Amino acid sequence: MKEDFERKKAAFRERGIPAKPIYAYHGTKKTVISTILQENFDVSKAVRQAHGRGNYFSEFPETALGYSDDKKQLIMCEILPGLSYSGPGLTWPGYNSKLVQPTGPEGYRQMVIIEDHTQILPVAVIHL
Repeated sequence: MKEDFERKKAAFRERGIPAKPIYAYHGTKKTVISTILQENFDVSKAVRQAHGRGNYFSEFPETALGYSDDKKQLIMCEILPGLSYSGPGLTWPGYNSKLVQPTGPEGYRQMVIIEDHTQILPVAVIHL
């Protein structure tokens, strides 16, 4: 996963796409955390696609925690948003991610949606 992530970062740089990773959180079912850590995220298994297809992350742990079934565990990830779309569309051709509800002058996002698993690197599981 780390090698795929680094290759994607290098590919973004080569194409002039922003390649600065951010840290974000993902809440999910407790029973799938180990699979995600071993195999990475699989968009075909993603549910709750209200804002479009992809895996959903938040820079706010409390937002991601709302999607955790036990409200006690989060996966912290390094993600590469690349070129980000912000708008009502459920698809975003030509972009690498979708931002939902960007907030504040620093550009923090309530949600970042990533479809390509090579833009995601699970880093840690946080147990609350």
